[in-house]
Amino acid sequence: MTDFEHLETLLERRHSCRSFLPARVPRHDIEQILLAAQRAASWCNAQPWKVHIVSGDALENLRNALHARAQSAMAPAPELDWPQEYRGVYQERRRECGWELYRATGVQKGDREASLRQSRENFRMFGAPHAAILSSEKLLGT
Repeated sequence: MTDFEHLETLLERRHSCRSFLPARVPRHDIEQILLAAQRAASWCNAQPWKVHIVSGDALENLRNALHARAQSAMAPAPELDWPQEYRGVYQERRRECGWELYRATGVQKGDREASLRQSRENFRMFGAPHAAILSSEKLLGT
């Protein structure tokens, strides 16, 4: 298999998971993934990020705090600006992706309560047994 065929296979198999098995990924596997990710391109090859892997009780505490904030009346405060607007083909793609997600999770079109409940699962990280949090110094920009 050629390098391109390997890449094509990986890209074809990629998907956005909306529910994870509770089994933890072995630490060795996580370390291998992080070693491979170190090869990612970055501005001036500075690789300005820090990666924090959260699991177990710490992840559960984070999950609960994020979910509680999402359910509160507090205004969202993203670290990075959200898109101002989706138009044209971008809006079409976003809608198609959203309807496919709701179809896959059993949310009926127009069921606002169920769609809100499903949306809040983002803050529970869909039950993932680990989370990778990437950070960088503010002075480095986005």
